[in-house]
Amino acid sequence: MEELFQTAEELFRDDLLKDEKVLWMGQPETSVIFSRADFYLIPFSLVWCGFCLFWEIGALRSSNIVVTLFGIPFLAIGAYLLFGRFIYKYWKKTHTYYAVTSERVLILTTLWRRHLQTKYISAISEISKSIRSDGIGTLWFGPSGSNSGAENTGLGSPLPVAPAFYDIMDADKVHEMVSQLLEP
Repeated sequence: MEELFQTAEELFRDDLLKDEKVLWMGQPETSVIFSRADFYLIPFSLVWCGFCLFWEIGALRSSNIVVTLFGIPFLAIGAYLLFGRFIYKYWKKTHTYYAVTSERVLILTTLWRRHLQTKYISAISEISKSIRSDGIGTLWFGPSGSNSGAENTGLGSPLPVAPAFYDIMDADKVHEMVSQLLEP
């Protein structure tokens, strides 16, 4: 975690409600690169880039500047799909902070601007989890059907998704903590 902020209270100072206490704070693990959706996205991006390269080589050989220029945006999209999204995902993880408080779950992203997503503990209808053997996992705070699988790939998701803590250490411990807060 960046040492820019000494405590969770300092990081979330302006975001906490009166008498709200931070119970846990963390960041996504930057060492986790691939998600389940990459099983499909990587082969697709290889085919996409291969086709775009084939197109560009053919266009360059024909000396047709219009066809060559037409292919450049598609080649750029392919490059992003193949490796750019992993760079973006890493950068986003280094600027994302998660917190569980006595009242809410908080997701703070400080990429371009400060963006805070919150959900009251009392409004969480279900918690879904996916945990690897090393304890790193993802927690979704809402209906599991609202997760498209693309939200942690560097591509974003066109659909509204449940708030989630992606790739956190000790995901089971955090899951248990939130589950206990849900109990009446």
